[in-house]
Amino acid sequence: RFISRLTGINSYKFKDTKRLLKDDEKREVIEKMDWLNKTGLRIHDSKFKLSEIERTIRQRRHEHKEGKYIACVDYVGLVNVGGSLDRYLEVGKISRTLKLLTNELNIPIVVLSQLNRGVEARQDKKPVLSDLRESGDLEQDANVVGLLSEDQEMDHVINLDIAKNREGMLATIPYEFYKPATTFREIDSNG
Repeated sequence: RFISRLTGINSYKFKDTKRLLKDDEKREVIEKMDWLNKTGLRIHDSKFKLSEIERTIRQRRHEHKEGKYIACVDYVGLVNVGGSLDRYLEVGKISRTLKLLTNELNIPIVVLSQLNRGVEARQDKKPVLSDLRESGDLEQDANVVGLLSEDQEMDHVINLDIAKNREGMLATIPYEFYKPATTFREIDSNG
């Protein structure tokens, strides 16, 4: 997905690169892979316990003491606290732990969450803060909350609604979504 986004090449072609990619596309893919490897981006897709995630974020931050660092958790519904807490309480613990970690390490942590199904029943399908799934703690602990929704009037447009922003303004930012490369492009609202 990253390479598809960086090159604009349809992600379908990556299912059989030998047959579907042209030589110039292969060269571009290799160039973007080299660049991506140098960025320091790391994906840890086998860590689901909160303690493992916290330890990994601390370690990666330590490795990038002087550089910029951002951690992303995709998504909170997959994070396991351990023990026998009710899921509502687990999500609260996850939220508090990550909030304390972001403050301690002075880094942004982006946490993705699903929305409740109630948004589908609304005519405008526009999510609101109370639609965050499983816990009000996510809303309470977050500095910024952005909610994604399809624009009901324009095809291929996804709106990012900044529904909470402790240090700034609220806004709706429209993005054009190009599905084959899973790419979002901000739409210039000034024409």
